Amino acid sequence: EKKETFGDILEDCGSQVTWSALGQDIVDHLGEEGVRRKEEWDSDNAKKNKMRDAAAELLPEFEVRVGGVTSIDVTKPGIDKAYGMKKLMEILQIGKGEIFFIGDRIKEGGNDYPVKLMGIDTLEINYWHETANAVEAIIQVT
Repeated sequence: EKKETFGDILEDCGSQVTWSALGQDIVDHLGEEGVRRKEEWDSDNAKKNKMRDAAAELLPEFEVRVGGVTSIDVTKPGIDKAYGMKKLMEILQIGKGEIFFIGDRIKEGGNDYPVKLMGIDTLEINYWHETANAVEAIIQVT
């Protein structure tokens, strides 16, 4: 059975390839309905984790991580969010103590987990829109 998708399901992002179950553009096309479909597609992460494990076996020379709500990310080893944070720190000439990272996959196996491992303060959220709420709360406190 073929599922309806919106936009590319495979995207070459330069530093990684991302597979998106419902397509990269579902929210652009469907708005809140797209968000609802994404959240319902794999609410317990069982599908993504099973697919991640299968892809990791097939691609042992790459890192395979659960990405967003409906995606799997494939990168070369060592090219992950920690790598990106190190590059950002170099460019901005800042240290770990000056960064607060918000992500939805900070648990082991998630694409945001490498940032936590490097010792940067993190906040795990469940849904993308919680990021705006967290940032607004931080701004009000500071």
